[in-house]
Amino acid sequence: MRIVPWLVAGTCLAATATFAQTPPTFEDVARMIDLTDRQQAAMRRGEIVATGIDGDREDELRAAVAVVVPTPLDLIERRVLNGFTIKNDPSVVAFGRLDGGGDPWAGVGFAPDDRSNLRDLLNLDPDKDFNMAEAEADRLKAALDDVTLDDADAATRISAAYVALLKARHAAYVAGGLAGIAPYDYSDDAPDPAAGLGAQTAAATRDLGPFLPDFVAVLNGYPQETRPDVAHRLYWIESDVEDRRTFLLAHLIVQRGSGHVAFAHRQFYVGRTYEALQVVALALPVDEGTAVFWVNSTFTNKITGFFSGIARSIGEGRITESMTQYFKALEQARNRAQ
Repeated sequence: MRIVPWLVAGTCLAATATFAQTPPTFEDVARMIDLTDRQQAAMRRGEIVATGIDGDREDELRAAVAVVVPTPLDLIERRVLNGFTIKNDPSVVAFGRLDGGGDPWAGVGFAPDDRSNLRDLLNLDPDKDFNMAEAEADRLKAALDDVTLDDADAATRISAAYVALLKARHAAYVAGGLAGIAPYDYSDDAPDPAAGLGAQTAAATRDLGPFLPDFVAVLNGYPQETRPDVAHRLYWIESDVEDRRTFLLAHLIVQRGSGHVAFAHRQFYVGRTYEALQVVALALPVDEGTAVFWVNSTFTNKITGFFSGIARSIGEGRITESMTQYFKALEQARNRAQ
């Protein structure tokens, strides 16, 4: 299966000028993600089509979902910018804007009855799957040195210490983009989310740059690279990941052109279970409505090692299934909104 490297972010591009944006055609993108003629026909009938895609790294799971919807491009842009794709994700419990004024961190924290997360944070262990740098783990331990799980204010104090970590991660990303993402070196395998998200810079430039150079420049060069037609949103998200509440920090990048909407959803910090995630999506007008191509790259060390082939097969199946269910949830939400 063909590798689609432009669907993963990289680091800063040198270009700063604004160029004409000529998006790829429906057929171009269908070929990029290896959709068969039968799958393309199913798309045009309004069916949700899902397919696995070869990733570029051993720790990457990549899959694509595509569908034609009756929603016009301008409404897709507004909904994406208004958090529609986050709000209607079945795994999302709560979310909030980090760039919308007020107290952006209100609502972030663990409930007193979330004893699994509270216990794991209070008794940090590199073998647990909380993602953090060694320095972050040291600060968390120091802040919680005199806290026990049975304290009346345990949830409040543990939450405050963890929110401090989230705030520092957010500030580092806003200042430095991918270069500001610290590795999770508290664990023995020390996964590096920035390396995963930035693995395909040259390939991204080569494959998508000829079509949408401004979008690619911002995707790869944030925060140094800016364009007047590319908008940003930053979020905290509380998500239910494998039956555990997990906090994520996400960056949404959206470009609306005369004949396309391109957007990326980058999870630059993930609390636990996997290391990073990025979605790149493209919406194009077609005779039947708007074709939406959505590619998800999830990075996790759980698929590396001796049984990596089996783990990858299972993981790709789960990613494809969950993305299909997600698109069905979006479709139901879209129908309710109309």
